[in-house]
Amino acid sequence: MMERHAAMGFAAGAMVFPGGKIDAGDGAAALVARGNFSGAPDLNAFRLGALRELFEEAGILLAVDAEGDAVDPARAAALAVLHRENVLENPPAFAALLAAEDLYLAAGDLVHFAHWITPQPVPRRFDTHFFAARAPGGQGAVCDGQEAVNMSWLSPAVALSMEASGDHMLMFPTKLNLERLARFRTVDEALAAAASSPVVTVMPKLLVEDGEVYLTIPPDAGYGEVKIRRADIPEAAGGNPGRSGKGAKKG
Repeated sequence: MMERHAAMGFAAGAMVFPGGKIDAGDGAAALVARGNFSGAPDLNAFRLGALRELFEEAGILLAVDAEGDAVDPARAAALAVLHRENVLENPPAFAALLAAEDLYLAAGDLVHFAHWITPQPVPRRFDTHFFAARAPGGQGAVCDGQEAVNMSWLSPAVALSMEASGDHMLMFPTKLNLERLARFRTVDEALAAAASSPVVTVMPKLLVEDGEVYLTIPPDAGYGEVKIRRADIPEAAGGNPGRSGKGAKKG
């Protein structure tokens, strides 16, 4: 997980998963040709964008060579040092890098985990797909120093405890996804459960009871029964604009 820069215009200081905006080049033929896919083809651009952002923000290259072997960790680290900044400034350069190195993105290793859409009353809206994958062995994660100022491997339980203690802020979807992951003991269990569970789109709905506004999500989305006061979610984490969260702290 990475800590977003305090000067960011959105979710400043929040602890989030690596990710970002889909670029037009993520659906280009040059990059599609460098992806080993499985699953629904309509999500291919999202998968490629997720892998590009993972490389940009964390320096992790989830890829294989022409023989299907995982890219050597030392080689992946060297490519990150040489090319991350260029790809960050020019996303289509990612496809050129893969072609020059004869590497293929392990897009088929990504398991579709969740799909969240920001509710309509919120002025800044997102349509976000979450994916889960096993981290490539031997590769470390290094923050880019721009969007992210810190990065670390954390168990879901530890990440949730850091939010509960006020050490870090979590976005509402991030927190619920961590709670889902915390149910599993191993990566294998988490990936198997995600692969066997249909992804139900989550667009939180507003419910007004006794003068209070609550956020609810579909009960069949895999998170259990969720009903939380909107005022208890800090604005930067997806709560009510203009209202501070009860007891909320920013990391």
